[in-house]
Amino acid sequence: MQLTTTGGLTSQQGLLNVLLFIPAAVLITLTSGRTADGITTGIGLSAAVEAMQAMVPHLARSCQLHDLIANSLGAFVGVGLAAGLLVALRTAIRPGRPLVRVW
Repeated sequence: MQLTTTGGLTSQQGLLNVLLFIPAAVLITLTSGRTADGITTGIGLSAAVEAMQAMVPHLARSCQLHDLIANSLGAFVGVGLAAGLLVALRTAIRPGRPLVRVW
């Protein structure tokens, strides 16, 4: 197994790798209500894809570190968007109730 680091987030493929994981992370976070689920699933799924590319030579793909980083970044962005949406929905449902209680 060889892990390469060519390319990066500045390439079109890098940007697409970020965008690819945003919707999945949003959906996972919204359905579970937990940000940790979106992050761990996003990173785990990305690692599984890269491992599969490394182990199955017939795919003619290589395992690349920048893909894992870009996909993970997309998961973090998706979780952030979902968390913001959850806060907005909770605020809209219960107006007047503070988001943070100070004891």
